Amino acid sequence: MQQWKNEMQLSGREFKSSAFTAYFGIARNAAKLYQALAHSEPIRPEDIRFTTLEGVKTIGIPTPEFYVFYNGTQKQPAEQILKISDAYLEKTDEPMLELKVKVINVNLPVGHPILKERRPMFEYSFFIQQIREYMAAGDTRDKAIAKSMDVCLKRGIMVDFIEEYGSEVRNMLFTEFNMEDALEVRGAERYEEGKIEGRSEGKAEGKADEIRIIRNQLKKRSVSETAELLGLEEAYVKEIDRLCREYPEEPDSRIAARYLEEEK
Repeated sequence: MQQWKNEMQLSGREFKSSAFTAYFGIARNAAKLYQALAHSEPIRPEDIRFTTLEGVKTIGIPTPEFYVFYNGTQKQPAEQILKISDAYLEKTDEPMLELKVKVINVNLPVGHPILKERRPMFEYSFFIQQIREYMAAGDTRDKAIAKSMDVCLKRGIMVDFIEEYGSEVRNMLFTEFNMEDALEVRGAERYEEGKIEGRSEGKAEGKADEIRIIRNQLKKRSVSETAELLGLEEAYVKEIDRLCREYPEEPDSRIAARYLEEEK
């Protein structure tokens, strides 16, 4: 296994190590997770080694396997194989660089077998699901995290981890949910980069995507905070907010059409 650096950058913003990394950075949890993935004999915590590969000298390494544990909010299958070549603009039968990654959806409602096979993964997924449910019910992010921690402690879930890391857990989780927001921001940036001027249909579709992102952010932030986060003009966000309030039942595509009509 490779130890990830404690910090990463996304769209110019820094994020500290996540709760997932910290939780499965504990040898006993990593051992159980690896055993489930490899379907091997029991792995002892002392057999787990975290290493960072550096330098230019060629060294022998175990055959690598790549996994992504998905717990985002978009609908995804329980398990899938992704290839880096799928993103190549020019397709070839044998690309010179290929990478296959197994993506496992660990969201609790999906019910992937790994959640039943390995308790640490179930506990982590339960924790995240609790936070999302409290937020969906109207709690702020901080309050949802705090309430979920209390629920986990009462039910004997992630007890050692929560008690050992204390307030750090809140910071890690706040970072993770901020990362989801940042990914939404990146989605808006991709729209701006890729839109084709002069095609009203494509512009309306892209505008609907952007309005969806703005709408989601306005559920938990003010107009000014949303504008700052997304890098948009406050007057523009205020206008979208007005339209969403006047027509709360209308889909994003219709709000986009209304805005474009008024813009003419």
